Amino acid sequence: MLKKICMILEKDFPPDIRVEKEAKSLRAFGHEIHLLCRNKNRKIDVESFLGITIHRLYTFLKDSSRLNVLFSTPLFFNPFWFFHLIFIIKKYKIDVLHVHDLPLAPLVIFLGRFFLFWL
Repeated sequence: MLKKICMILEKDFPPDIRVEKEAKSLRAFGHEIHLLCRNKNRKIDVESFLGITIHRLYTFLKDSSRLNVLFSTPLFFNPFWFFHLIFIIKKYKIDVLHVHDLPLAPLVIFLGRFFLFWL
């Protein structure tokens, strides 16, 4: 059964060879891959790269890079990560959450139990 998978990465993407290899393997089996990542480099919010739909945190304070860094800090209680991940889960009907970095693991566990186990 094909799945919609959302990977969560605490840094900017690309590049990250771990994510690229995993996504390539999963895509080879026909899965749809989404990636939520940080956006310190202020790239476009949503784009496609090597078959991965990249969702970057929105940078709404264009003048203050310090505040953007603070708001996008990858902590499990950060509301920007929390609400962006909820949005992706609901909009794209995500089946699987895959976290790459431990600081965001509690967030993914919480939202996975809430959204994915109760559908």
